[in-house]
Amino acid sequence: MNKPSIKSSFSYLKYLAKKNETDIHPKRKNATDLLIKKLELVDGQNVLEVGFGAGKSLIRLASAFNINLFGVDIMPQMFHNAERRISKSGLKDKIRIFLAENKKFPFADNFFDIAFSESVLGFQDNDDLDLMILEISRVLKPGGRFAANDAVWKKGLNPDVVSRINAGCLIDFGMRHASPNYWDFEDWNKFYMQNGFDVISSELIPDEKIKSNGNEKNSVLSLLNPFLMLQDISYRNKLRRHRNDKEYVEARLFILRKR
Repeated sequence: MNKPSIKSSFSYLKYLAKKNETDIHPKRKNATDLLIKKLELVDGQNVLEVGFGAGKSLIRLASAFNINLFGVDIMPQMFHNAERRISKSGLKDKIRIFLAENKKFPFADNFFDIAFSESVLGFQDNDDLDLMILEISRVLKPGGRFAANDAVWKKGLNPDVVSRINAGCLIDFGMRHASPNYWDFEDWNKFYMQNGFDVISSELIPDEKIKSNGNEKNSVLSLLNPFLMLQDISYRNKLRRHRNDKEYVEARLFILRKR
């Protein structure tokens, strides 16, 4: 059986950061579109993205809403990619991003009206997940909302199958395919409720119609970097081996309110 105590290295995420990839969450733009709609943003709100990655969602929000935007991430390469992208967007004055030292958020208690994440909590190691949800709750105002889109295990799976998938993904990608606890969406609802949130909804995210996420330009990076090109080949082969894993998970959007 796969042991939840085994720590993730997130080697695949580090590779994606080198490639400066965007929209790397399940259902990609569809998921972000639905999330933004469900946030019901109001002018002047303080809004936090947990795990902003390449910064694309922050830029979308800054372009469309008159809100105070913040982001926090634990990966330096993601931070630098987002910093460059935000600077080029001309929206640097509207977005403030931070690295989380020791996985603590550099914000005061009860500061944010809204927080959100995209494919961040769903595959975290247990101790990191517990710390992350405590920090999200700490910085949210009472009554504040948290939205998360994540890949979660489908109901009724054989635990041995889930264990095999997670073990293989840890070996090949340095991270699990989804929760080490084999949680389906109802288990996630319970987790959130146990951590001081009311569940407003946990709906399925529809399939994406747009097949390209605009990362074709990143192939140039590989041509300029032989080591990155070798990683491209290696991960393409690994992804081929894991192509059926996606049949065991579903993309859900959780909308929560802090009690």
